[in-house]
Amino acid sequence: MTIVKEKFLGELQDFEHFVEGDMDPAGISEAEILKHCEELFTKAPIPFIPRKGEAADKAIKKLIDEVDVTIPIVWVKDSLYLVGINKIHL
Repeated sequence: MTIVKEKFLGELQDFEHFVEGDMDPAGISEAEILKHCEELFTKAPIPFIPRKGEAADKAIKKLIDEVDVTIPIVWVKDSLYLVGINKIHL
């Protein structure tokens, strides 16, 4: 083993888990992974439901439908929305 590799592996021991080389996908093919991702991410897990009489909500819903947004968008209060994991004030 080279000195550089020994130093590198020594540094990795500071971590709880590490992978050297290729990861084992547990017998799952690339096509199966792709199919599963498509099933999970083709539509938003939480559908956006616009509030009655709110122009901003109607505009957001229109944009979601036109651009096919698949991340969750949720109104919280006042002008605060969650877009995915981000807080956005409109």
